[in-house]
Amino acid sequence: MQRMPTTLAFSAWAGFSAVSALGLLREAGFASDGTFAAVPLPPSLGLGSGEATGFAAILAALAIALGLTLASLHSTIPARTRRAEPVAASLLTAIFGLYLAAAIAGSPFAGLFGDGPGFLFALALSFGALLFDHLVATDDIGDREYEAAMRAIEAARRDALAQRERHPGKSDRS
Repeated sequence: MQRMPTTLAFSAWAGFSAVSALGLLREAGFASDGTFAAVPLPPSLGLGSGEATGFAAILAALAIALGLTLASLHSTIPARTRRAEPVAASLLTAIFGLYLAAAIAGSPFAGLFGDGPGFLFALALSFGALLFDHLVATDDIGDREYEAAMRAIEAARRDALAQRERHPGKSDRS
């Protein structure tokens, strides 16, 4: 499987976003504690119903977008993969922007991302995974150019051998 680091990072962010959205929906009163009993939800953040619903919608949209971006990154159509990389970077930027806005505003929502630099470190690793996969991705255009050059060299070699057989006494250097 190609793009393993990006797949791992984006799957983790999609899962984080989805589970956090469910926890916020529970906090907003849309579901009882028994509804999501099988899912380990984050603790209550102390948000109002309207705030929790809004943040849940944002996180659900991010989870869906992350999943769709992963599907595009694994597409067999190279143009779709190239278009998905900037979208992937913008989604990571959106997660950072959401955290930054909540932290600056002093919202309890910022507590969802934890205390300390762990969140920022995970986000930086995700950007690194995306960059790493971009740098090591196979380049079909380069492969086609290489194959064309090798075919040209092989054709020139065959022509030279055929000419040598037609003129056996003639030296290559004369």
